Amino acid sequence: MELFKENPEKQIVYGVIFEPDAVDAQDEFVSKDDIEDCAHDYLIKMRREKGCRAKLSHEVDIDSRADIVESYLAPCDIQVGEDSLIKEGSWIVAMKIHDEVLWKETRRNIVGYSAGGYYSNLKEKGGES
Repeated sequence: MELFKENPEKQIVYGVIFEPDAVDAQDEFVSKDDIEDCAHDYLIKMRREKGCRAKLSHEVDIDSRADIVESYLAPCDIQVGEDSLIKEGSWIVAMKIHDEVLWKETRRNIVGYSAGGYYSNLKEKGGES
């Protein structure tokens, strides 16, 4: 999903990780209930384990250079600008980029977030595809 807002002064980028029932590049989708479970499970794992890592393009570890500072489920449809609507139940994340080089790369080439493997967990829980 695409990033929808940035705060250059604070080096924070906002984006949607999952939108309910939105078909992705692999022709798969995730239900609102499964998104909620995934978002909650992620925060629990972040607090209890070191297994949840922030990575650039699913490969480069950026944990020391960026942090999730907000993670929430849209409580209602949210209009962003004139053309974008975030659906109720979407999982929204904001990341603070601490590293200046990574911030510049984010602004030039990074277009969105990915759950990076969490979908496999949803399938084990009966998630739809």
